[in-house]
Amino acid sequence: MSKSPEIIRKQEIEALSIMIDLSVPNVLDSAAASRLKEAVRLRYSRCPKMAAKPFCAKCPIHCFSTEESEQIRAVMKTSGMKMFLHHPLLCLRHLFNDLH
Repeated sequence: MSKSPEIIRKQEIEALSIMIDLSVPNVLDSAAASRLKEAVRLRYSRCPKMAAKPFCAKCPIHCFSTEESEQIRAVMKTSGMKMFLHHPLLCLRHLFNDLH
């Protein structure tokens, strides 16, 4: 049974928002983190591939600007282990979704 696009969208926004929060102040300052979270919400709300959404890195459509993409990569790189320690269930859900 596949999840609805709304559930996928909510889960992806939640996970990225937490990762962004975990990256402050190492990667982003508070203002940049707020801007990036807003960009994530905006891009995900307009994603035309959400029903069959691959992760953004695997998607043929690149919705984020180059700067935003670089920030997201830096956030993911630095918050990965923190995410696993602070939110292990979210990490497992993310890995499970990547397999399907």
